[in-house]
Amino acid sequence: MAEKASGQKPVTSGKRKDTVDHNEVAQNKIWRERVEGEWKGVGVWEKNWGFLKDYDPRGRPKTPRELPEREPVFSDDLPNTKGHEYGSRITTDIGQKMTDMEYLFDCNVRKRRMGTEFVCY
Repeated sequence: MAEKASGQKPVTSGKRKDTVDHNEVAQNKIWRERVEGEWKGVGVWEKNWGFLKDYDPRGRPKTPRELPEREPVFSDDLPNTKGHEYGSRITTDIGQKMTDMEYLFDCNVRKRRMGTEFVCY
């Protein structure tokens, strides 16, 4: 770490530079708003175009597929993974690294609130 001319180390807040604006509550609120918008879009589509889902591209009525009565959770053909254990190890060092990497991966496409200097009224 660079030292000042007086020989003292600069004071830091202890926060990492890439997680300064990481606010879980705000991100959760924004995510909920986006999900709500998606569901509103589904409702609008159902209202305007929902009748089309019952017909094929030539205008003939579709026959509904028969769904199985019970579907097993585990596969007989593929090996079962330990993916369900990811959440139980989130407090370990590797879990924290994974969380940080996920945050950095999508931080550029995350919706953000604009500051007051961008308000046009």
